[in-house]
Amino acid sequence: MDDNTDLYAFKVPANLKGLKLILAFSTVIINYINGNIKLLI
Repeated sequence: MDDNTDLYAFKVPANLKGLKLILAFSTVIINYINGNIKLLI
């Protein structure tokens, strides 16, 4: 139980960083896919 509360305390700031990373990666992946679609067309 105590481990879960400690993890939750660390996850809050970690999730904010994770969300920023996910947004950055998703935009890069979307741009990459769009670029490939344009190349294919």
